[in-house]
Amino acid sequence: MGWGVMQDYRHGTGHGIGAFLSVHEGPQSIGQGLGSGNDAPLTPGMFESVEPGYYVPGNFGIRLETDVVCVRLGNSSDGTFLGLDPVTLLPFERSLIIVEMLSSEQLNWLNEYHAKVRQLVGPKLSGDDLTFLNQLTEPIKAAGHNCPPEGSGGATTKPALLLLALLATLALS
Repeated sequence: MGWGVMQDYRHGTGHGIGAFLSVHEGPQSIGQGLGSGNDAPLTPGMFESVEPGYYVPGNFGIRLETDVVCVRLGNSSDGTFLGLDPVTLLPFERSLIIVEMLSSEQLNWLNEYHAKVRQLVGPKLSGDDLTFLNQLTEPIKAAGHNCPPEGSGGATTKPALLLLALLATLALS
């Protein structure tokens, strides 16, 4: 969800993950109005959760959560640029993905993510486990792709790329 579809998912986007088992361990967090004092800037090596979701009070809520590590992407004349690299390398559940709701950029991101899962986790598996992982991380084709292009007001952020598909699935059930 996001500004493009004029909906607020009513909770923080992410928080620090630490060694002392605090649910929202800082010193950093991503979100507005958290009031936790966890307002340190992200720096390389920090672990963070990214957990987009959407809640309808008294009705339902849904959230995707991925743990990431802050990495240095590089420097330019505008300064140092950081990124978030996933460390929870699990495939997204294919039966919950409505491909037609994804933009081309989102579908490319998903397929690249699944390729990374296959590349990094696959060598640790064998036999039926490896076959299962390969099935789960097969590239998803964009048959009948009708989603609006990125930047047209209907796109979600990359960490939330499946959120609309999951919400639509809930609405249909």
